[in-house]
Amino acid sequence: MTLTYTQKKLIVFFKNRLFTDLICWTILFLLIIGTLTVDLWRQSEGVVDALGNSMSFSDFVNEKRIADADASFLNAFQIIVRESLLFLIGLMIVVYFNLIFLKKRLLNTRLTKWERYGWYLSSVIILSLTLGLVWVYLGKVFSEYFRTDIQFVFASIVNFCVAILSTGMLMMKELKDARAQVNDLRKEIAVIKIEQEAQQQETQQEDLTFYTNHIKVGSKKKWQIVPYEDIYFLKGGGNDPQIFTKNGKVWGSSKLEEYNYFLPKDKFIRVHRSYIIAKEWVRERDGNTLYLADKDGVFLKDSDGEKLPIPISESYMKQVESDAFLMFEQEIIN
Repeated sequence: MTLTYTQKKLIVFFKNRLFTDLICWTILFLLIIGTLTVDLWRQSEGVVDALGNSMSFSDFVNEKRIADADASFLNAFQIIVRESLLFLIGLMIVVYFNLIFLKKRLLNTRLTKWERYGWYLSSVIILSLTLGLVWVYLGKVFSEYFRTDIQFVFASIVNFCVAILSTGMLMMKELKDARAQVNDLRKEIAVIKIEQEAQQQETQQEDLTFYTNHIKVGSKKKWQIVPYEDIYFLKGGGNDPQIFTKNGKVWGSSKLEEYNYFLPKDKFIRVHRSYIIAKEWVRERDGNTLYLADKDGVFLKDSDGEKLPIPISESYMKQVESDAFLMFEQEIIN
């Protein structure tokens, strides 16, 4: 069975998460063993048995354990490891319940920032106190199997700190991943810009050629010749203006500014930031609007069947007013 891209990403995510969690919990387990050993060693100092003799560390740890158990150092260490493992399981319950339930249900909501933080902290405190009571209760019920005396306040504080720390570490990881995604996106945008600039330069150099009586539009393998006499007007912006001709619409391959610069001034004039018109097809002016007709004298129509208006913007009005062909006094010769 072939896995999809999303399935592969999920597998990689869970593998990485499992590996990371395994390392973190292993380190924490060793720290708990070390802390518990040091604490019990400290407590065993100066302790005497029923006969008044100083009690060894192994005897202290094995005290009140199963009567026939071997009071050796190895057995004491096994007791420490067992209790450390139980403490670790308790902390894992705190962490995963916090991350899977509390954080997901409270921090990742549409409540306001302070509402989310308030509810989350309140829930973590309640969780810490509840599990602290559970730890104390289990410590009393199974006292014959526990060497460590669990204190409610200490257990609650540990639970709270572990919950907050785990959330902070996860949010830092999410922030780091988000920053990495932003950096990757910036790199992709930079690459796209470079490609667009290169494509634009290539287009300007190869895809558009101006001649005496026509322009050649397209690419090396696909192009067409558009005679000047067939062009009614050019419209648009960006790098692909539309060229309206006698035979239909043609997509240009450069900026409108370039057409305005290279098209012959005696035939074409720019009347708007989005329009360049062929002067010979102008048949009517009404204020700031021009109307063009086709070769048969029929006015160009818009999508509603009305005469197509070509606007004259204020920035190009002076240029239109000073053009000899478009002046009112100038006679239009067909």
